[in-house]
Amino acid sequence: MKGTRFFLLIFCFFLSACQLPNTPEVESRCSTVRSEIKTVQGVSMVPLFRPEDEIEVLWDEEGCLPLEKGDVVLYDYAGNENPVLKKIRGVAGDKLSLKEAGEDAWHILINDRVLKNSENISYVLSGKKYKMLSLYEEGISEDTFLLLGNKPHGTTDSTRFGLIHRKNILGKVSR
Repeated sequence: MKGTRFFLLIFCFFLSACQLPNTPEVESRCSTVRSEIKTVQGVSMVPLFRPEDEIEVLWDEEGCLPLEKGDVVLYDYAGNENPVLKKIRGVAGDKLSLKEAGEDAWHILINDRVLKNSENISYVLSGKKYKMLSLYEEGISEDTFLLLGNKPHGTTDSTRFGLIHRKNILGKVSR
């Protein structure tokens, strides 16, 4: 069964966009999910993803793919021509808080733990980025997500535009 799904997925790449083979998780929630290979264009996710890396994106036109903390997603940000690639760092029910880390510097905490990037470096915010996230310190509500790049001082991510609603997430990177 797994071999068949893998073969169909590879076959789909040669036909460009197609419907993914049904899996119990996707089948029960989505009628169509399109898979596509895209090329990474920015540096905000280095070293996880580098410019020119190819990634497989599951386009979620119905907004029904399950999204979890740790998933890498594409978000439609009005200030960018191309979708923005970020990692989900906070989900509904998580407690978001900010802790002073020096003069004009704050750490991002999720459930009272300081968030760190893939290189184990704590995120540190200042000025406007602190003010943006401080609006959400009550917690993360249903169908919203904290999206962050891998740069410790923030990028074009939730530190700039706040929490993201589910409907603005275009798809996720397949593992």
